Amino acid sequence: MNNTRLVRSYKIISVIILAMCVYFFLLPLISPLMEKLFPGLWTCPFLRITGHECPFCGITGGLGDLYNFDIGSASVVSMVAFLLVLLEAAFRILLILFLSSLSRRAVESLIFIDVIYHLIMVIGVSMYVIMYLLTNF
Repeated sequence: MNNTRLVRSYKIISVIILAMCVYFFLLPLISPLMEKLFPGLWTCPFLRITGHECPFCGITGGLGDLYNFDIGSASVVSMVAFLLVLLEAAFRILLILFLSSLSRRAVESLIFIDVIYHLIMVIGVSMYVIMYLLTNF
């Protein structure tokens, strides 16, 4: 794959991930409307099926608390999620803006680091979910 195709493909992936970050940040604004339009659908599926909160229940409300500068009410998980998604969005914006000016070797290195970073994130989230489930059930 030549450098132009590699850069274009990586930019497309970065735009998709950036869109997901924007959705995450807009979720506290979207959630009340969606809850009114689709009350059964917008409920956490884990909560609906098990009757117990999932490891991520409360993140949307916590984000809303952060937006209202009510840091005391926001959960630690909400704050960590906010910071991680903020860093991800900033990284994606920088990638989209400056990726074309990098050499093929630099782009390949960035992709490798990006994949390793997200692998570590998946492992960390998996460990959090397992610990949550072990301590709450």
